[in-house]
Order: sequence, then C-alpha cells, then structure tokens
Amino acid sequence: MLGLYPNYAFALLWISPLLILVSLQVLLKETHIFSPLGNGDWRFVLASALAALFCGVFWELWNFYSLAKWVYHVPFVQRFHLFEMPVLGYAGYLPFGLECSVVAEMVLGRKTTQ
Repeated sequence: MLGLYPNYAFALLWISPLLILVSLQVLLKETHIFSPLGNGDWRFVLASALAALFCGVFWELWNFYSLAKWVYHVPFVQRFHLFEMPVLGYAGYLPFGLECSVVAEMVLGRKTTQ
C-alpha cells in the first residue's frame, strides 16, 4: 500500500511499528502501553508522547543549524515550517514516543505501565 500510494499512506510508517508491537503484546496476553487506559489512566501514554514531541523540537532545532541536515517533503503540508519540518510533521513524534516506551519495556523486561 505504501509503495502504491506514498502521498496518502506515509503516516503508516509512523504508526505501524507501534501497532505491530502492541498487537504482539496483546496476542501474548501481556500488559501493554494502552492497558492503563481502561482505568482512565492516561499519564504514561501522554508522558511518552509529549516527551518525544519535546525532544523532537530540539532535534529539529539542531537539524536547522547543522551543515548536513534533513530536508523534509511531507505531502500536503509543505506550507508552515518550524525549523526544517512542516508543523504537522511534528505529529509523527507522538507515536514515536509511544514506540520508544514499548521497546524500552520489552528490552528492560519490566512493565512501567501497571
């Protein structure tokens, strides 16, 4: 799908690793990052997503002034930029933060979302 419609399916690259990892945890009947949401506890999910967004702003700041930099071409949102990244492109950092938390929990072998 991504190869056929890259301008429409590019966001799948941002969310597919998260969906795959959490799906595996669900299939294995493990606690996952979204488990506390059933009790109304959004703290860990929000903290993970916002931490990545906060770091992302600094990454893009440093990218803006570097000699070898990323130049972004995000379909349909090339209008408003904050540093080199279109503002709506920062939304990709939100699932990235969740992915980082899921991988950290898997590697460390502990559950921080209980």
